Amino acid sequence: IKGNWPFGLMKNVMMNSIPEVNEDVNFDKEFEEIKNLNLGIKDSLIRNALVKFSGHLNLSLRYLLTTHSILS
Repeated sequence: IKGNWPFGLMKNVMMNSIPEVNEDVNFDKEFEEIKNLNLGIKDSLIRNALVKFSGHLNLSLRYLLTTHSILS
């Protein structure tokens, strides 16, 4: 391998499109887990966070706690 490895390898990599967010996916299990924490966060905000982070529980919860604490 010549040149500025690893940068020499990365110069030919291109993303053809932006990944799509599938808003039709239902994250009921994750929603209930967050809801059961009784954080006082609106259901719509919880669902939006789950969609934003593809149902990833920890990322969604971290986002919700951070934004909720800033807005409170």
